[in-house]
Amino acid sequence: MKNIKYRFVVFCAILMFLLFLPVPTLSLRIPYEAKDITYFFYAKQPSQKINADVINCGAACIVSCSANQAKEIKSKLQDIQGESIRIRNYTSDLLTKIMLDYFDFIVKQESVDNMTIYYFYDSKLPKFVNIDGKKINLQMAISQSEINIGYPLILNGY
Repeated sequence: MKNIKYRFVVFCAILMFLLFLPVPTLSLRIPYEAKDITYFFYAKQPSQKINADVINCGAACIVSCSANQAKEIKSKLQDIQGESIRIRNYTSDLLTKIMLDYFDFIVKQESVDNMTIYYFYDSKLPKFVNIDGKKINLQMAISQSEINIGYPLILNGY
């Protein structure tokens, strides 16, 4: 019963993401009270001027912006291949809520330095990558100072 409850919560959260941001890719959004959030989009180089930081990566780029700007910036980007969120100065309650939402989808976990990295797979999400022969479409890196979540992987470093 617990498993069904968590899957239902994750399903509802994903549905809310898709309803609020009608852009072809999934938009990562934290439905909890979180402060100091930065969004990152990996996309085709913008054809118009946008009010965000753009790091050129050849034909593509990484665009970073605040949570307040994310919806507007995303609507101006084309061919978004991935998204990431960085949450700084998080609380233990926020981390617990996030982990409860994703816990049933853990494929593997590893520790690097003072960081724990989780790899998840949810069949409802369209994009995925193969790592060690396993499908992965969400990655989360947790350190003492920040949480990074990426779809299908974290793009901006952690």
